[in-house]
Amino acid sequence: LDYFDGFAPLMGAMGTVEFQNASITAAVTARDVGGLRTRRAHFALDDYKQPTLDIYHVDVEGGAATLIVTPARESVMVDAGWPGNDGRDVARIQAAMKAAGITRIDHLITTHYHTDHVGGVPPLMAKVPVGAFYDHGPMQPPFAQDFASNYEAYLAAVKQRKTLSPGAVLALKPA
Repeated sequence: LDYFDGFAPLMGAMGTVEFQNASITAAVTARDVGGLRTRRAHFALDDYKQPTLDIYHVDVEGGAATLIVTPARESVMVDAGWPGNDGRDVARIQAAMKAAGITRIDHLITTHYHTDHVGGVPPLMAKVPVGAFYDHGPMQPPFAQDFASNYEAYLAAVKQRKTLSPGAVLALKPA
């Protein structure tokens, strides 16, 4: 189970929540995209017919990779899965991007330097244009050797990055 499974019992597979002045329709779908199972959460303000916020949780088999596409069509990738595996995770991220109708990642956030979160960043950069990079700053010892080697590969690939601190706000384009 992942965090999108929490939406299904709340709203069914699709449903509407009423608020005082507006309603929000939420749909959680699971489907095959390019031979992989993805989950997509889709939220829309019914009364305003505005563009939607779409979240794609990419199955990277134990790691993490989440693609968020804002109503302004700005993209935020949180983590990038594993390296290796014949490019499996990069291909799955690219399939999610295709389903979302985007060709670049505007913001890539690395939550931490474990292999299953940061390892996919360098190979993803080789296939997809990425705008800005964000992380929590330098990795501090002690750390396992595979974490260190993937962190070094990340540093070699990402020449400019911004450090995010707790409570930091990432400014995104308005819808």
